[in-house]
Amino acid sequence: MKKFGLTAFIILMVFVVSGCGKKSGLEGKVLDCKGQPIAHVKIIAKQVQPIKGYEQFEATTGADGSFSFKKLFPTSEYILFPWYEDWDKAPMRTLKYETNKLVARFNKEGWTTEQKMKVQSGPEGQTIMLASPMVIQPCISTVTGKLVDGRKKPMQGIKIIAKQVKSVPGYEQFEATTGADGSFSFKKLFLNSKYLFIPNSKNWKTDATWTLQTSGEQELIAFKSPLTIRFTAANGVVTDTSTGLQWAAKDNGRSINWHNARAYCNNYSGGGHTDWRLPSVSELEDLYRAGIRFRKGYIINITSWYHWALETRGSHAAIFSFNGGSRHCYPQSFSNPSRALPVRGGK
Repeated sequence: MKKFGLTAFIILMVFVVSGCGKKSGLEGKVLDCKGQPIAHVKIIAKQVQPIKGYEQFEATTGADGSFSFKKLFPTSEYILFPWYEDWDKAPMRTLKYETNKLVARFNKEGWTTEQKMKVQSGPEGQTIMLASPMVIQPCISTVTGKLVDGRKKPMQGIKIIAKQVKSVPGYEQFEATTGADGSFSFKKLFLNSKYLFIPNSKNWKTDATWTLQTSGEQELIAFKSPLTIRFTAANGVVTDTSTGLQWAAKDNGRSINWHNARAYCNNYSGGGHTDWRLPSVSELEDLYRAGIRFRKGYIINITSWYHWALETRGSHAAIFSFNGGSRHCYPQSFSNPSRALPVRGGK
């Protein structure tokens, strides 16, 4: 029995030793979406069913995009994972392997799709070549546009924030600044994703925003028309860049008759100006057409649908309604629920 046990032990040791010496090779190539080789990419080969000493290997692509593993366990499944040092340039990438019709995405945390780049090493003592190159491309989409004011003049030096509606880690928010011609460009947005574009200035605020769905991988999409900022607010004054008029950022906030409304506007001193006046009914109507409504969150805060206008007819005066954009004529003594909204310029 002792002799049998010793023999079995020797046989087992011979198996282990010979097993540790087993080797097979695997070679492949990494290209970009234009068919050009990608150098200096680390490829990690991780064994699906770990065998001690064969669990994980690394190789780095050369100038021609090729990589080679020489010590894999024979006829064993390995998951290949590309590793980049510049994840900040493209937090997520897509790998395509034509042989298996594989399209899979990954980031520095690992594969983000259920499918992974899985291959089988060659027989003992042999090296196999991947049937097709691994094509890797950044998950990025480029968006371009132009920012103008209400008179279609370029707005230079304005920061544009692109905020992703449904966040993907690494792609949540980007910034760009408009050039002399008002143009801007985002080159790292996530593909097929909705973004909210928000203008930002140190000198004024605006409620103008735009949304856009990005395109596929590494494709360019442009806003079809210039992004127009019509209203800007600063120091309690809202400037209409289309007409040149300046409006108070809010109305008087309570019921008022026409005579008191005119006096309120004439005595208004918002923004340090003293030439405020009661607006005409056409000027109020233009605000309505521009999108100003009786709701919170608009750049001009109006607290009622009805606002007095300058025009009079006998003992009556014009009132404009922001509820549907209609014109009315009421006695000048009428107050509830009319308001006064000062304006300056244009006359």
